Amino acid sequence: RMDLGRLGTRLLKLSMPAEDRPERTAVLGAAAAALREDIGCPLPADDGASHRQTIKLAHAELGDGAFAALWTEGQTMDLDQAVEYARSFANPDLADER
Repeated sequence: RMDLGRLGTRLLKLSMPAEDRPERTAVLGAAAAALREDIGCPLPADDGASHRQTIKLAHAELGDGAFAALWTEGQTMDLDQAVEYARSFANPDLADER
């Protein structure tokens, strides 16, 4: 059985090192937040400060409009879509298509 709380944390961590890809940070950060909310699993306390800072940096780099659009995109993803989106960055051929 899949541990959805752990998966939400993994999606979140995939978004965190993406300072050079603020779009990815916004989309995966939102997808992880939505997943965690859906299953009632809050962000672990030790991840909270780092996560908020990463999201804040992505927001500042993207600007309000772009960040809001990307955040909405991530929030509307189902689990399979979020995983596929994250995987696209592991495969350079797929990432170039984004």
